[in-house]
Amino acid sequence: MFHFISDYEYVQKLGRCYKFHLMPMNWTEAYAACYTEQSYLAVINSQDEADYLVNLTNKTPKDKVEGNFLRGAVHLGFQLKKNRWQTVVRNMPLSDSGYIKWGGGQPDGKGEEKCGSMFYNGHLNDIRCDQNLFFICEHEIDLLRNSQILRFGEVFTTAKSLVGM
Repeated sequence: MFHFISDYEYVQKLGRCYKFHLMPMNWTEAYAACYTEQSYLAVINSQDEADYLVNLTNKTPKDKVEGNFLRGAVHLGFQLKKNRWQTVVRNMPLSDSGYIKWGGGQPDGKGEEKCGSMFYNGHLNDIRCDQNLFFICEHEIDLLRNSQILRFGEVFTTAKSLVGM
């Protein structure tokens, strides 16, 4: 495993990088924190990825963190929008993500718990968005390159035409 800027860990088998954040935040703050690192709240796409995130969660020294936050789950990148669970990546339906193993009785929020989390055992959970939890950011190398093209491509094309290139 290769470590780079901001303590992200590259997982060759999955082709992605991950960072476990030990400063509990609500879902919106966690989403913003990942975004500032040019990443997103982790979205599980396979059992292998779920297993990796469970291992990452288990090996991270969480027990000494103090404060008022919920233990036993971490924020992930999905939320309830228009009565449908969607990922933060392209608003893809969670059912199309490749992993939808909910914890026993979950989702149980009846529309009151609109944000996504993962129990430490890897099962999905719905949770109130204002609940402070640890969280995991995911950085997909190809996604970053493509998002830069999408984000700046049109501007660059427009700028080229303005200067007569």
